[in-house]
Amino acid sequence: RALAVTGTGQDSNYWRSGPLTLAPSTVYRLRFRGRSVGAEGGTPVTGPVFANRDLGRMPDQWTAYTSIFVTPETLRPDDAWLRFGQWMVKGAVAFDDTGLTLAQPVYRRQGELVLGAGESLSGHDYVFQAPLNSESGNQSRPLAYHRCSFNSNRCVFGRDSEVVYRQEVAGRSQTAAPVEVSVDWYAGGELVVEAGRDGKDWRALGTLGQQGSVSLPIPADLLPSPVVWVKLRAQAKERVGQDSDPGSFQIHGYTYRATLDGQSADLKGDTHFVAVPVTDPRLKVGVE
Repeated sequence: RALAVTGTGQDSNYWRSGPLTLAPSTVYRLRFRGRSVGAEGGTPVTGPVFANRDLGRMPDQWTAYTSIFVTPETLRPDDAWLRFGQWMVKGAVAFDDTGLTLAQPVYRRQGELVLGAGESLSGHDYVFQAPLNSESGNQSRPLAYHRCSFNSNRCVFGRDSEVVYRQEVAGRSQTAAPVEVSVDWYAGGELVVEAGRDGKDWRALGTLGQQGSVSLPIPADLLPSPVVWVKLRAQAKERVGQDSDPGSFQIHGYTYRATLDGQSADLKGDTHFVAVPVTDPRLKVGVE
């Protein structure tokens, strides 16, 4: 059997699964096949409501798709389900052969250095650009946790939304570090950027209450430090709703740069995802 969802070009609808037992702050891999059945315009919508993926124009022949996502730290039961549907599509789109499994990220290694997608080290200059518009989606090695919706290539913020990164590279001290955040869609509220050393005590770095970018230095008295925590949170009145609610504002880019001490090195990070359909507590398995 396959599933077909039909739109008029002026509406949105979808099939939804029953409730799923999803663990918080956990990486999953969703695989499925999809195709267009005379569809025009709009986009198919797929995946959990807190990590939607738009597919754009699907081919007429069956095509395999894979989506990676990390669940929020606090996952409401009302959000723990999958959907396959359409937004503003005229015609039908079809889906088949769906499968959801745990996934383990495997990062590129060079000696003591471990870097994932979006990370690079050139000499003493470290750069992390959150790989939001890649296979990794909202997953990255520096991500500590999030309480935030994700849509295709951007983080969607409303009341109580936040994303927290733990910036650390092989225990090397960071002597200088600026943070840059880009808001490419804005309706209201304010982005607050904070930093700290332990993920508990936070120092406000600055705010952004409009569309645009802001670049903020980590305070000198927090450096040097081998670990820097960065929190992006929303000051907004409305929560993000379901059905791809655009929220108060959307973050399309997060970049963290740091000057590191220690030996000079050059490495471009990468991430592969290994599906884990079954686990056994009697076994300890490492993937390199």
